[in-house]
Amino acid sequence: MSENTTIPVNFWLFTKDNLDEYEVMEYDGFTVTLVPDTLFDPTKQTKVVVHGFGGEIHIDEKFAAAYANAGLDYNIIGVDWRDIQGIPQSQVQEVGVYTAQFLQALAADHGLILQDAHPIGWSFGAHVVAHIGKEINRGDQGKLRRITALDPGWPGFVLFPDLVINKDDAEYIDVIHTDAVQTGFLIDKTGFLRPMGHVDFYPNGGSYQNCSCDHPCPGVDCLGWSDHGRAPGYFEESILSQTKFPSWRCDMSWEEFQQERSCPFENNITVSMGEWSNNGGAPEEGIYYLTTKDESPYSCEEEECFID
Repeated sequence: MSENTTIPVNFWLFTKDNLDEYEVMEYDGFTVTLVPDTLFDPTKQTKVVVHGFGGEIHIDEKFAAAYANAGLDYNIIGVDWRDIQGIPQSQVQEVGVYTAQFLQALAADHGLILQDAHPIGWSFGAHVVAHIGKEINRGDQGKLRRITALDPGWPGFVLFPDLVINKDDAEYIDVIHTDAVQTGFLIDKTGFLRPMGHVDFYPNGGSYQNCSCDHPCPGVDCLGWSDHGRAPGYFEESILSQTKFPSWRCDMSWEEFQQERSCPFENNITVSMGEWSNNGGAPEEGIYYLTTKDESPYSCEEEECFID
């Protein structure tokens, strides 16, 4: 993609005051134009939400509603890249660079504090947010403070490490793995297993989620979430409370964790997977395990979630 050209990507603004009808943020490759009575407020936190390939699930709407329900008055910018053509490896680069340029223009034209923008991407959208960070790093405005990757998509990207998230893309990167390929080529699994960020969360081991629509349980409503879809489902729930999804840093394998039902630790400190994982500062780097309940609300906070 040549610099400062338009591509079929839309930017939609949600706030607590327009959850049912997004505000269009126009971008012509140079300038961001907002409506005269815009709801965008650069003094508020800004989340940049990127859907997965095809965009069947509107996670921007879901997250915007969750932030509002939590009493949080944020700018939620949905990145709509449903109409982009080409192979996914090219699409994610093109959309990520374009979105980074949009954010840079939003900072220049309307006062966004660029480093405080928080991109959140699911599946192949996790590769888009990786390229937002990579493109901003090419400039002279410093790194983004945080990027969140929700079950980054594995098919077509496993052999292209330069196209996926890595710890250089932002100051703090948290990753949630829910549908990870364990060994070999499993066509029913779509996510990366290996750690990719500063902090990688592996709910239920990161490959199979309790009572999801991929392997339903009698009498349990899976709410339309597959194993892969549980990543945004968990993140949506995590917005509602700073104590959701407590997890422990572990150096052991998931199998060892299941046997021990806990991790060796010194001070009982847990980290909340999702929105509040860096509340009070970035946690210690590493792998974090947790178990979830079989149905919504999924967060398991009781002692028996960790110790028999």
